[in-house]
Amino acid sequence: MSLRIGIDVGGTFTDFLVSDDATNDVTSWKTPTSRPDPSVGVFEGLGELVKRGLVRPREVTEVSVSNTVALNAVLERKGARTGMLMTRGFRDILEIARERRRSLYDLQQENLPVLIPRYLRVEVDERVNAAGEVLRPLDLEQARQALRLLARQGVEAVAVCLLHAYANPDHERRIKQLAQTEFPKLFISLSHEVLREYREYERATITTLNAYVMPVMRQYLNGLENGIRRLNPLSVAFVAHSGGGVMGIRATRERAIHTAFSGPSAGVRGATYLASLAGCREFITMDMGGTSCDVAVVQGGTPEMTSRSAVAGYPLSLRTVDIHSISAGGGTIAWVDNGGLLRVGPESTGSVPGPACYQRGGTRPTITDAHVVLGHIDTENRLAGSIELSVDAATDAIAREVAGPLGLELAEAAAGILTIADAAMVRAIEVVSLERGLNPGDFTLIAFGGAAPLHASSIARQLGIGRVLVPKQAGVLCALGTLCCDERYEVTRTILITTGDARSGGLATILRDMELEARALPEGPELAAMRVSYGFDLRYHGQTSSLEVAVEVIDAPDMPTRLAAEFERRYRETFGYTMPDTVVEIERARVTIRVPRSAPDLRLLNTTRTVARPRARNWLAHFDQHGFLSCALYQLDDLVSAEVVQGPAVINAFGSTILVHPNQTASVDPHGSVVISTAAGN
Repeated sequence: MSLRIGIDVGGTFTDFLVSDDATNDVTSWKTPTSRPDPSVGVFEGLGELVKRGLVRPREVTEVSVSNTVALNAVLERKGARTGMLMTRGFRDILEIARERRRSLYDLQQENLPVLIPRYLRVEVDERVNAAGEVLRPLDLEQARQALRLLARQGVEAVAVCLLHAYANPDHERRIKQLAQTEFPKLFISLSHEVLREYREYERATITTLNAYVMPVMRQYLNGLENGIRRLNPLSVAFVAHSGGGVMGIRATRERAIHTAFSGPSAGVRGATYLASLAGCREFITMDMGGTSCDVAVVQGGTPEMTSRSAVAGYPLSLRTVDIHSISAGGGTIAWVDNGGLLRVGPESTGSVPGPACYQRGGTRPTITDAHVVLGHIDTENRLAGSIELSVDAATDAIAREVAGPLGLELAEAAAGILTIADAAMVRAIEVVSLERGLNPGDFTLIAFGGAAPLHASSIARQLGIGRVLVPKQAGVLCALGTLCCDERYEVTRTILITTGDARSGGLATILRDMELEARALPEGPELAAMRVSYGFDLRYHGQTSSLEVAVEVIDAPDMPTRLAAEFERRYRETFGYTMPDTVVEIERARVTIRVPRSAPDLRLLNTTRTVARPRARNWLAHFDQHGFLSCALYQLDDLVSAEVVQGPAVINAFGSTILVHPNQTASVDPHGSVVISTAAGN
């Protein structure tokens, strides 16, 4: 027997998915996310699963977790007291930044706060040029005095970012050795270990972010690791990272900032897996939980990636799944501003106190409260199996803070809240589709998270999307996604050489050196299955953006020529033209290590009934301009494969509710996903 457990720690709920590899049984569970230590909620949830006999500790072989610990530490400015060491003359790099105005014509705008105050940024004498040549040796005694000064100031973590350390990291390594020997309590983040690439501000920023969250993540990871060992000392623990894979605990401790978008990235991976079972390769994902809504585009079955994401406005120059997030979740608060306009967000109630309908101390009206008032959520069933919902509490909150001040009927106010929330999510999807030359109508919309299936049909209709897919595990899909991710590590290095000057042997040597570095990272049990891929990012000389070109054979004698030809082919395919008179430049090399992990083998549903069809309950729900309509209320577990449901209807699933609007039809696919035809089409 072998049990694998996927866990997603969200802003409102912590989700669990238990996969039994022997029987292919899948069990879902939810518990409110605990604050301030989210690991408490994780083990309370696991304890409840053990108590109910759904988890047998001795059979647990693997636990994979996604979390928002690093992200929240930055958003809430609750990271560690951090210091910094940098090359003399570069003390103010974090404040000078790129000298770009975030809003060109806003004369009152404020700059992003610098996470490390100037008096905790200390210069040291050393200098390396862009070719990696040492112009001035490191003054080790000066570095020792700098570390001593920072330690006396109560610093917990130190970011070390020396000029051109990507080309020659020896000085940074010597500082770390010194710190480990003489200041062992300090957390040390080296820029070349976090991001071995040029562009000093971006490298300094991500090194700062990593140092800032390292102590917070270390505490969380220690608690997580100890708890998993108590569950089963032989089980292996993984943490999802922003690149759509997982990594071991050891690597996560050093690369803490890599987990900033771990939950949303795991969700996209989970959606990609379920889409592949449904034969769908072109889709847009919409993950709406209790706090935010995250959207992404997947083409050809591969999620779009980016190296230009940001955390709270700070550039995060890692390669991450390309996700666009907005503040629109079930707990997002509706309010009336001083001008008498209805607003939704960005503030959220979170899990504590939660929406008013949770009856846990929350009094502010939220998106969830609006759904309760409009009959979209079955209040006779406990939410996520544990929370009893109150229609009266939701009604009082919306009447007091929205309907009353605006002079609206209760249903009008609740519907207005959802209309505004829908408009924000429509706009978010347009950002990742229309603004990039993609027609949303050419894609399927995959909706997951506790709240997305309530909004998906309406949003799809507005965008001209004809097909919506809601996974059976929609409420816990990010947890499922952690089990679908391969163990994956990427090592990059700036090289900056033209294809005319590059030599095949030199490029191959760089890739082999990077491969040795990458092979030391995996921690899982299946290292024999390790796969290595190579690539270079190329651009025309003078450009700031590049295109990735994969390398199949690293010993090819004409590698530079092949790279240039493939780059120009991809450039023409992407932009419609080439620049034959412009030199092609290799910006960076990439080596990716991947250890495949098998996704849960989801059972096929029965196609015929063995018992009489359960009677759908009569229900009353509000549907946009139609107002309140009599409709059918189904339980998803009662439906069989290929069964068709006519709208209007409400379908209950564990951790989520699916809304099928009038003139829409829903059917159940062989894996239990609900496929909605919106009658929109192209």
